[in-house]
Amino acid sequence: MQSRPMRLSPKKHLAPLITAAALLATLATVAWAQEDPAAPKDDAPQGDAQPTAAAEEPSEAAKEPQEEPAAKEGKDGRKLLLIGDSHTQGAYGWALDYMMRDGIQDSTVATYAVCASGPMSWARGSIKHHCGKLVRTEDFEPDEKDPGLKAKGLISGSHKAPKVLDLLNKHEPDVIVVALGENLKGFNLERVSEMTKDLAKRLECYKRGETNEMKCREMDLEATKPTKDLTCVWVLPHHSTAKVSLSKLERLYETLTDATRNTCSTIDSRPLTCTKGHKDPNYVCDSPHNYHLSPKRYRLWALGTLDRLAAMLELPLTREDYVDHMKANWGFKP
Repeated sequence: MQSRPMRLSPKKHLAPLITAAALLATLATVAWAQEDPAAPKDDAPQGDAQPTAAAEEPSEAAKEPQEEPAAKEGKDGRKLLLIGDSHTQGAYGWALDYMMRDGIQDSTVATYAVCASGPMSWARGSIKHHCGKLVRTEDFEPDEKDPGLKAKGLISGSHKAPKVLDLLNKHEPDVIVVALGENLKGFNLERVSEMTKDLAKRLECYKRGETNEMKCREMDLEATKPTKDLTCVWVLPHHSTAKVSLSKLERLYETLTDATRNTCSTIDSRPLTCTKGHKDPNYVCDSPHNYHLSPKRYRLWALGTLDRLAAMLELPLTREDYVDHMKANWGFKP
C-alpha cells in the first residue's frame, strides 16, 4: 500500500515566513529613520530626479559642483564691440570686422554701423538715418573664400542706431572700438565736444554698472567708482577735406581727442589710408575731396587700424606677421 503524501495547512506553512518578513521590514524602517532623521518622506517633492533600481556611488568628479556653460567668448576673454558710421558700414568695416575675428587670438566680435550717424546717434538712440546699417553679431561667419571683402550683414532702409548702453549690456565686451567723427565736420566744435562727451559718459556709466539711459544722464561720475573693465579706443576720421578746411579738420581731431581723453585712447587715421603712411606714422595721406574712400584705401585703413589696436592693447595675433599676411592677400606690398 502506497503512503499518501502529507498535506500541510497553507496558513501553518506560511506563518513563520510572514512573521520573519514583517520583523525584517520593521527593523529596516527603524534603522533608516535613525540613520538619517532629516531624510525626505516618500511624498515629499523630489524635483525631476527619479530613483534608479541600482544606484551607484557617484564619482569624485560628479560630486564637484558643475558650472553653467559660459557665454561664447575667447579663451582669454577677448570680446570686442565695433560701432561706426558709413565707413564701418562699408568696406572699412567689412575688412576690420574680418581681421578682428580672424587675426586676434581667441576673440569674439560684434559689429554695428549706421550710415550718417555720429556720437549723439549712439548715445541717445533717437535719431533715424535713412541709408541702411550693418549688423554682424558674435555668430557671424565671414566668407573665407573672399576674406574681408564681402558686404555681408548689410540691411537697407531707415534705422536708428542702437543705444550704446543697450549694446554694452547685451554683448558685455571688454574692448569697444568707436569709429565716429566723419559726420561731425559740419558742426560747431563746441557742439562736437558736447556730443562726443555725451557718448563717452555712456561708456563711463557702463563701467559703473549703470545701463539705464535716464539714470546715466543724471549720474555723478566723480561720486561713483568703476566696477567693470571696459577699454575704449576711438578711431579718428581719415584725412578728408570734404566740406571742411584743413585748419578746421586739425581742430576737429583736437576736439575729439580732448572730449574722449578720460575715457578712450585714440588712433590717428591720417597716415593709415595710404602705403607711405604705413611706413611713416607721421605721414599724412593725400586728402580726398569726398567723404568716402576707394575699396583699396579702406582696406589699408583697416589694416593700419588693426595694427595700431593690437599694439596699443597688446592683443595677441593669430600669427606674428598677420598684417603683412593680409596685405599680401589683398594685393598690397608688405
